[in-house]
Amino acid sequence: MPAEFLKDLDKYAQNGAVVFDGLGFFDVGVNVMCGNWDTLYEHYVHLGKHKRTKEEVIKDLKYRLIPIKRDNKVTNVKSE
Repeated sequence: MPAEFLKDLDKYAQNGAVVFDGLGFFDVGVNVMCGNWDTLYEHYVHLGKHKRTKEEVIKDLKYRLIPIKRDNKVTNVKSE
């Protein structure tokens, strides 16, 4: 898998992938829930040519975590 990741690195950068080094899925979740943005930034992997500032990365992470509001009603469903 590392070879595939490196092969597609430009594609990940173009599509705004978020990658952390040294943190697992659970670690990322705990740091998000505790608001440890500095820790997340320390492990953030800069993809592409432009190295983003700490403020840019944290702003982007917070934006990605905005809850999606959905209507709880089921509409336009046809029963067969």
